[in-house]
Amino acid sequence: MKIHYTNILLFPLKLNILVNTHKKPSITPRHIQTTRLLCECELFAPQNYDNDPEMKSVMQKFHDRTTQRFQEYDERLQEKRQICKDTCDKEIQKIILKDKIEKELTEKLSTLQTDIHSDAIPTCICEKSLADKMEKTCLKCGGVLGTAVPELGLIGGSVIYSAAQSAAAKVGVEKAIELMKDIYYLGNVSFIDWTNLINVGNYS
Repeated sequence: MKIHYTNILLFPLKLNILVNTHKKPSITPRHIQTTRLLCECELFAPQNYDNDPEMKSVMQKFHDRTTQRFQEYDERLQEKRQICKDTCDKEIQKIILKDKIEKELTEKLSTLQTDIHSDAIPTCICEKSLADKMEKTCLKCGGVLGTAVPELGLIGGSVIYSAAQSAAAKVGVEKAIELMKDIYYLGNVSFIDWTNLINVGNYS
């Protein structure tokens, strides 16, 4: 009976020892790994992308933004292309019109009579009468002073002839420019300098 009493008394002591050993920290604590390595993860698994609502939302936002950006870029590109096309068409039309006008002017100028004299150009009565009066007066002065300076009459006549010739050439150029402006409404074309195309040198 005494042996049983001793066993009963020693049994709680064993239990107490077992309980206290779990409460005391060990010298080398055990670390339980809660993370997974990259090689252990299934990155491209369908459940990580297709079935995840957050991932679906991110992918949809990215798709919408990229689509909008590409659409805006395409619209700007089309607009710039249209502007460049319109500018090129205008320049081509100007070049074609300029070549056509130059060709027509060359043909018209080649058919005109290049030998223009003072008698061929009509003058008004006022200018003609004034020229006659000046010529008669100068010749009269030369005749009066012919005894002293015999060359005065010849000088006055040559000066009047040269002045009349230059005036006739000027009137001829103005008339030619006026006639050319009536061809195919060329007078409305602003980039043609008629004074450079038609001048006295064309008839010399």
